[in-house]
Amino acid sequence: VGDPQRPSRFLLRVERGELPGRVSLLFPTDHAPILRPTPSAPSGSSPTLRFPLTPPVPGAVIASIGVTAFKTYLQCPYLFQLMYDRRLRLRSIDERATELDPRGFGLLVHAAAEAWGREEAAQPRRSEDAAKIELSLFEHLDKHVRTHFPKSRASAVRVQIELARRRLARLATLQAEQAREGWRVHAVELAFQVPPFIHPGSNAAPMLPDAGGLHLTGRIDRIDQHETDGRWRALDYKTAANAVDPRKTHIVGGKAAGREQSDWKDLQLPLYRVLLRSLPNPIWARADPESMLS
Repeated sequence: VGDPQRPSRFLLRVERGELPGRVSLLFPTDHAPILRPTPSAPSGSSPTLRFPLTPPVPGAVIASIGVTAFKTYLQCPYLFQLMYDRRLRLRSIDERATELDPRGFGLLVHAAAEAWGREEAAQPRRSEDAAKIELSLFEHLDKHVRTHFPKSRASAVRVQIELARRRLARLATLQAEQAREGWRVHAVELAFQVPPFIHPGSNAAPMLPDAGGLHLTGRIDRIDQHETDGRWRALDYKTAANAVDPRKTHIVGGKAAGREQSDWKDLQLPLYRVLLRSLPNPIWARADPESMLS
């Protein structure tokens, strides 16, 4: 009683329908009304956030929100609070795991792609040779593994490292094609955080007045610019085993009054434009719906 630490997650292992009641029991306060978000935007424009981000169970102090967290809130406000409420934060990493979870595997691939991207952005000319790009990606992967993984690795981890190598080989092929089309890496891992910054070189997270004054945080995997026409684009790496059409993961379609209608169900890509326009030198980019890894 009176323990300031988060409650045991065993207390939350109940059926989905019982979860809201269990959370309310752990944090006995008067309920605030659940406000369902209805974000939408015309094609080619930025999304408008027309809702205050109100936790189902009051008492949480949420001063910022990442671009990837909106998807969870749109799916289930209760689940969002369980994951992002500072009193719970049920997103811990199992340090005793014998293999990488999806997030850990993604971080492994991202680390190699980030190191290569920083190197590429500093080059005077863009790289168009897939074999050379692949070799560089592999070198960065091996360096990251040597630095962050023990020499006596579990068999499952060794297999996952080789799977990461396959993802990077595919990236090298796609990257060479994109370079030949005129796209050049401008920046990688562009971070937007609330001060004090944790990530070196971070940019100030913009404020969303329509969401009750929340800071919008996030990190964009890569920014490219076309060297011929000057276009910008934001790219997000995906490392899942099976490629999923980004339009299906971000947009839900339907018909209303005899016409096609669509709404965003994941705001990650469109909110990248909000972040990029907040820079001291704004970038007017399109959030590219095509993943670079498949």
